[in-house]
Order: sequence, then C-alpha cells, then structure tokens
Amino acid sequence: MSKPSDPSNIKRERPIAPWRICHLGGIVSIAFAVLVASCENPSRVVWKAPPASPPAPTPPWAVTNTAGTDFSQFDSVGIDGSDNVYAVGALKNLATYSFGNLPLFTTIDTGGANDSVLVKYNSSGTALWTRIETLGNQGDNQFVAVAVDTAGNSYVAGYSRTSGWPIAWGNGVSFVPSSTYPWELLFMKFDTNGSVQWISTQTGGYISLSRGAAVDSSGNSFQVGDIESTGGFTIGSSAGGSVGVTGINSTDNGTGNNANGFLVKYNTSGVPSWVQTPISGTPVPLATDYFAAAADSSGNIAVAGYLSGAGGGSVDFGGQSAAGGYTTNVGGNANALVVKYDTNGAAQWARTTGAGAPGPSTFSGDCVDSAGDIYAVGWVTGPGTFDFGSGQTFNVTVSGHNAVLVKYNASGTTLWARSSTGGSAASEFAGVAIDKNGNVLVSGQFTGPGNCQFGSQTVSGSVSGTNALMVKYDANGNAMSAATVTSALAPSQFYGVAADSAGHPHAVGFVNGNAPFSFGNNLSVTGPAASLNNALIVKYP
Repeated sequence: MSKPSDPSNIKRERPIAPWRICHLGGIVSIAFAVLVASCENPSRVVWKAPPASPPAPTPPWAVTNTAGTDFSQFDSVGIDGSDNVYAVGALKNLATYSFGNLPLFTTIDTGGANDSVLVKYNSSGTALWTRIETLGNQGDNQFVAVAVDTAGNSYVAGYSRTSGWPIAWGNGVSFVPSSTYPWELLFMKFDTNGSVQWISTQTGGYISLSRGAAVDSSGNSFQVGDIESTGGFTIGSSAGGSVGVTGINSTDNGTGNNANGFLVKYNTSGVPSWVQTPISGTPVPLATDYFAAAADSSGNIAVAGYLSGAGGGSVDFGGQSAAGGYTTNVGGNANALVVKYDTNGAAQWARTTGAGAPGPSTFSGDCVDSAGDIYAVGWVTGPGTFDFGSGQTFNVTVSGHNAVLVKYNASGTTLWARSSTGGSAASEFAGVAIDKNGNVLVSGQFTGPGNCQFGSQTVSGSVSGTNALMVKYDANGNAMSAATVTSALAPSQFYGVAADSAGHPHAVGFVNGNAPFSFGNNLSVTGPAASLNNALIVKYP
C-alpha cells in the first residue's frame, strides 16, 4: 500500500483500558463484612476498606473546541477508571485555540504544519486541561493515538517531522529530532495531571511513524507503527534502555512501499522490554504496517494493519506466516492483517484475507473483550467477495471502500465477518471498542448523500462528503443501531471510539466549518473555524 503524503490521514484507533469490576461500598457493607468475619472467627476480625463505587452516570454530550482560528482534529480517545476522557490529535501552528472554559492559547511552532494536542475532559464533558508543546520547532508534530489506564495515565503515540529543532512538553522532558529523518516516531507517557513522565524516540535508520498505543492491566504499554527501509533503528526511552530493530523490506516488490510494521513493549517505568517486526518474506520481503494494538487480560497483544500481497508472497512474523489474498502488483496493494503476540513478544498467529480477494483491504483499529476475542475494523475495496477464513465470507457491491468488522477468537479462528449490506455509499470503520455488556461499538464515516445499510440498520448522508458514523453490534455480529449526523451543511467524520463504565460510546473526529451539526438526542455542536476542521467529541446515550 503506497504511503499517503500525510500519515495523519490514515485512520487509527487504539483500545480502551480493561473493564473494571465495580462493587457496592459504604458503611453498611463495611459493618456487614466485619460482623460476618466476627461470627465465623470471633478471635480474628479482618478489616478491609470497601472498593470504590462506580462513577455516577452523566447525560450524553457533544463538544468541539470553543475557539480556533485554524484547523483542529481529534484522532483517538481513551477513558480512565473515573470516566474522565482523554483525546489526542492535531492543531495548526501559530493559531489561537481554547477548549471549554480553559484560557486561550496560541500554538508555538512555525512553518505552517501541525502541532500535537492532548485534552482531558471530565465525565460531563468539561475540559480540565490541555497539553501542547512548550518548546517547538519549524516542523510537523502530531499525536495520533492514546491509550489510558484506570489511574488516568495517558500513553500517546505520534510523530515529529522536523529539522533538528528541540521539542518539549514540560516537566523537563524534551528531545532534539534528527535532521536526518523526514518523519520520526514519538511515544510518551503523561500522568493524570498532564505531566510528561517519559518520552521514547529513535536513533539511526530512516523514516519511522508511531501509529497506535495500548496498555495492559499491569501498566505495561505498547507502541506500534512502521519503520521504513532495511536500515537498523534504535528506539530508546528517556526512562532508560533501548531496543534495536531492522526492517526486511525496502521496495515492496516494485510497488514503492517500504514500510515494516513494528511493536515495542515498555515496562511500567517506561523502559523498552522488546521489539518485534517481520523477520522474512517469500519470495521477496513485502511491506507491512501496524496501525493499532490491543492487550488482553494476560498481557498478550494483538496488532492490526496490513501486509502486501504483491506477487502472491507471504510474510513470516516469527514462526507464524500469512499471505494476502489480493496479489495484484500495483500501488495501494494491501491485505487486512491481525497478528497476535504473547506477553514476551512471540508471535502466536497471523490472519489476513483469503485467496482471490477482489481488491485491497486494511484494518485500522482493534480491541479485545474479556474472553480474549479480538475485533478488527477497517475497509475492503469492492465490488466482490472477501474471505476472512473459517468459512466467513461476505459480498460487497459498492465500488470503492466498504466498512469491515471481523471477530476472531483467542486462538485466531474467525468467528464472523461483517460489512455494509446495502446502499450506494462508500464507507469505512476506523475505531472499535467493547461496552460493559459485550456489545461492539464501531466508529467511522460514509459518503453521502446516499445511504448505507448495516444489517437491519440504515443511515442516510446529510452532505455529499463524509458523514460521521457510529454502529453498534451485539457479540454475535448483529447490527443493533446505526447513527450519523441528523443535520449538517459540511463534512464530518469519526476516528476513534471508547466506552465508559456505563457503556456510553465516546467518538472523536471533526466537524467542518462553523455551521451547526446535530447528532440526534438533542446533541449539537458548532465549530469556531469556518471552512476548516474543528475537533469533535460526541458521547452517545
């Protein structure tokens, strides 16, 4: 798949933190626990503090930036154990912004490119703080993914495109990007108050991009993306330690894509533990890219992205190989890919499209449920029939992109695969999350003014461009609901999605222009920047 001129155009999504088990607490429960212990063993009473009560539910809301003289956009979202919401994305440099009632600020970089941004909201949609660079440069910096643990620490993936100018986000943590690499990976940890804890960057090699982030229940974090060329890369953290990685692909068998997907695990202190990338290709090395990652309760990690199928070749991920079903040797060649690694980085299995795929496909997001089942979302290019293994096929009729959602069990068996089932509109899924009831929440977009069907659910576009899309499936793949903008004069789009403790979906993306957008349920926003994207979060019922 040929790399776009701007990597921020790739849709990504990152997983949410593991679900919390909530209990009732209070004086009565404490007294009861002590009384039971006394009756069972009068000589030994064990005092235990009650677990915290679950957060009180809050009504739905929709917000955008309250001030903005230029472009803004949210690409990814995560939610902590108190239902605070963390969104990352990009702003234009040398422009003025505000989120909620927070003070106005002006981005500091020069050169007309992007600035990275992280915003924390409480469960009611009130902006609590914003973090941007405190020291900038003449390049392009963007956050594209965030994973959040239950304590409210944020693990943020992104990239910097600079020329040797220093960058800092406060708390004494900074780095000086090399003037050698056009794009350079970033991976950072912020605490719940927005203070930078550590940063990981590269030395050596050439182009690299961070595209996804995940965190497991023990506080280990994971970074995915791609490195380009066969040169050696070293990924090192300000917390100490480094890991080395070497790509296998430099040409993608003539298609011009030289990406090599990578996965790095960091321990709880931010020190890199290991890194994995494909180890070989047959008959020639082929391109791979990882866009998203999700950790299960045992610390296993599933990555989602694509592999090239040029010339019918296969890729070895370390004892586990996959060969894409779309083999035409042209630019844009790609096959949707999921690879599962164990907690020590050993590949467990790899899955992609079956033989005879009629067009390219890509997974841009994934998540894992409490049983260890994996859900991957993205798009397939129709028309034609796609096979995702284990007898799970579907036919798409739209010429262009069609949204796709595939469920695998922990062993890699495909349980079901879903796509759009009718209508004239092209569509894509970008993000996926699981709610407290095990339902699957999927965010993305479809192209209006036509309609798009997902099982028994139909949405119709308000505008001729992209329309934000939210679809809810049950655990068996039955579409339960589908929603989009109900009134708009300009494009909108969702990228990432996360669910709070009550099961409410929170979708992030953008609305374009300064006219009103309605999302139903009395939810509406009006962005400040005319004819430009404005950052968006919608909390659905």
